[in-house]
Amino acid sequence: MTEEPPSPLAKIWWYRAPSGEIYGPYDDVEFDRYAAEGRFDSGGRVRRGDDPSPWEPVDVARKARRSPPPPPASPSEFRSESSQPTSPPLEPPVEDLSGVSSISRVVFILLALLPGLMLSIFGIHNLVAGYTGRGVTQLILSLMFVWGMGCISLALPPTLCLSAVVWIGLVVWSIVEASTVTIDAKGRRFSG
Repeated sequence: MTEEPPSPLAKIWWYRAPSGEIYGPYDDVEFDRYAAEGRFDSGGRVRRGDDPSPWEPVDVARKARRSPPPPPASPSEFRSESSQPTSPPLEPPVEDLSGVSSISRVVFILLALLPGLMLSIFGIHNLVAGYTGRGVTQLILSLMFVWGMGCISLALPPTLCLSAVVWIGLVVWSIVEASTVTIDAKGRRFSG
């Protein structure tokens, strides 16, 4: 029994952007048109169907198909209001900026100031708001340099000066963020 080749309109192509996002599926006609128009990034890869085969560069897949590129779309096709755009987005989707975060601005400010001033632990406010990089950096600085150097200062008193300088820097950093940051990491305004 021979296997019948898929219809050219079967949605069988998947595109993986260099950022790792996967788009599709696309049929053969869409695949050829997007490749000819340069809509696929040169660092991106494609795969045919749900086959577990490895992803391959777009040019390699087109040459393997040995099909001539389709003619460019007519200008009237772009002006048609009824046609939905089927091109793969080459940028990540834009976050909803009109939304409201579940985090209150007051909570953000309190988390920025109270743990730092009372316990010398900084960065919790950024972790809660989704700013992971900043939050982890502040947390590591506070644990290593404020707490760690503070403990070492029992044996080596001069290290207390370094610990105090880092603590002051983290306090200023937290006050500036509490005063200026009004949105979370997803671009949503803090509530209240």
